[in-house]
Amino acid sequence: MLRNDSKGFAKVSQALSRIGMMSNFSPAPRFSSQRREGSSLLPTCTMDTPGTRELRPRFGAGDRPPSSPFTRILELGAGPRHLELCLRAWLRGEGLGQAAAHRAYPLPAALRRALPGLERDLASILRLRREVPGTRGTARLVFETRRGGILESVLLPREAVCVSVQAGCAVGCLFCKTGEDGFEASLDALEICAQVVHARRRRRVRRVVMMGMGEPLHNLGAVLEALRLLGGPGGFPHKQLTVSTVGSPALFDRCLREPVRPSIALSLHSTYEEKRAFLLPHAPRIPIPELLDRAFDYARRTGWPLQCQWTLLAGWNDGPDEMARLAAHCEGEKVCVNLIPQNPAEGLPFEAPPEGRALECLEILRRRGVFTTLRRSAGTEVSAACGQLRARLRP
Repeated sequence: MLRNDSKGFAKVSQALSRIGMMSNFSPAPRFSSQRREGSSLLPTCTMDTPGTRELRPRFGAGDRPPSSPFTRILELGAGPRHLELCLRAWLRGEGLGQAAAHRAYPLPAALRRALPGLERDLASILRLRREVPGTRGTARLVFETRRGGILESVLLPREAVCVSVQAGCAVGCLFCKTGEDGFEASLDALEICAQVVHARRRRRVRRVVMMGMGEPLHNLGAVLEALRLLGGPGGFPHKQLTVSTVGSPALFDRCLREPVRPSIALSLHSTYEEKRAFLLPHAPRIPIPELLDRAFDYARRTGWPLQCQWTLLAGWNDGPDEMARLAAHCEGEKVCVNLIPQNPAEGLPFEAPPEGRALECLEILRRRGVFTTLRRSAGTEVSAACGQLRARLRP
């Protein structure tokens, strides 16, 4: 894939830079090999971000993947424009045959002959194992990677798709089923994009939210690569690409240096330091005022409002004190607070507050002039809503 195939990565990056695409294409976080008892060499992700965890994949992520199909396109005599056409055709769910039909830049004969094999290679990046349709146009898609990992993404109402950036999650939010089984492995850029490709082949997709399984901060290199692809040849407006994260100054700084600057959804959930540390046990330990200041600065500099994610947990963070403190932080800022009543999650010690309490929270924030929504989650009946995704093949 693009991320782990360093030579192929350099070739693709150089070719795209010649035509002004993704000139800042840069590698993912450093990987160092460390032997674990009874296993092969597995890469250990060492992020330069205080408070992030050392991540060791559980399944065969240490096996070097085959070179990217897009690297092989260059090896078959294609030029940068041919590469762009092939990337665009695949990312928009059209198939490589669409690139072959382009008259201004006819593909080399060797590449045309290789297209069926390249299509098969691209189709094998993620194998759809299960599709579970829900109400209001939702569907939970279960995929398997070539390395044996299981992940889920969700087709959402209003022409959106929610994708995963990891199998499992290391943050371990106590109210979320994704982190209950721990971290499995990080996805590479093509595996992230392949979820969007599958969605586009089913329906029109205008918005991509990275709110599925995993923490983007722990897989930042691959997430940024995927954003460059989706916001470049993929054709998505940058505002329609959203990254959900527990937050870090390093993440905001890195995104500001990128050619594709996504909107940010900050998982906050409490304004009290100790309570947030308890609910999000492995999030970076950053003072909440500092975290919000950096997030608001990012929103001002990009023009995209900050989305502040707040899962309403009965008796935990649904009181007037929390709402008043949250309003004090958000007054006058470019922000939208999303109140999300806890979705059903078997085995977790949390539940949603009564409807009246949730409406009171909404009213407190709105009275203080804070733009706020009370989300009615779609897909709860098929375990496709916030906090319900897991690495599973069965219901």
